[in-house]
Amino acid sequence: MPDTAYHEDRLQSLERLAHRMDHAFRIPLIGMRNGWDSILGLVPGVGDEMALLPAGYILLSGRRMGASRGTLARMAVNIGVDALCEYDPAGRRSF
Repeated sequence: MPDTAYHEDRLQSLERLAHRMDHAFRIPLIGMRNGWDSILGLVPGVGDEMALLPAGYILLSGRRMGASRGTLARMAVNIGVDALCEYDPAGRRSF
């Protein structure tokens, strides 16, 4: 039987990481929120790859916490689509 308290703490930690990657900063005057994913994407050459590391960590953590294969597959597809769109200039504007 899994340790519920451990899973809750772990899940909260992963949610904080996801929030930092997507919505960490509020842009003044326009109120839009961006995260480290957007900022890392500005680094030439390695920024997009660096932004994929936390996504892989979240996927691995989901596996360790017992997420279903279907959930892990959807997570992996989302990471793959994100990675492909980062290499396509038109895709960057779409997502």
